[in-house]
Amino acid sequence: MTIIASAPAVPAAPASAAPAAGRIAYSKSLLLRKVPRRSTIDDIKTIFESFGAVRDVYIPVNVTTGRKETYAFIEFEALKDSMKAYEYFSTNEMLLEGIILRVDYAKNGRRSPEQMVARPSAAGPSAPAAEPAAPTSHQIHSRVLAIQAS
Repeated sequence: MTIIASAPAVPAAPASAAPAAGRIAYSKSLLLRKVPRRSTIDDIKTIFESFGAVRDVYIPVNVTTGRKETYAFIEFEALKDSMKAYEYFSTNEMLLEGIILRVDYAKNGRRSPEQMVARPSAAGPSAPAAEPAAPTSHQIHSRVLAIQAS
């Protein structure tokens, strides 16, 4: 995958770490939505490396089904590079396997598999947390790929 157009200039990040109401919360990490399940870490890394050094790409795996989720996290080495990528995708469409990708700043850090299992279910907060299952070979493979990408 390649991006044909060059990334536009981006304004400097605000001095304050806490954004005012209605302002963008800048982050080195981006959340990529609508990622096709056939996409790989390398596909995503190739797209985003054109904006700067990519520290990590992570595609979460659903702990219940073992399938890749349809979102990913991209962490850049430098804030200015994540800002360039965000600005570019805010004004330009990017197709991956025929699907238009959506980019936003990641608001929360990456969750561990244990946190994903323990998150509140649709049944409500009173529902007991599921017992963590042993990771499947697919989950282990996804983790290995995430480590290799960093």
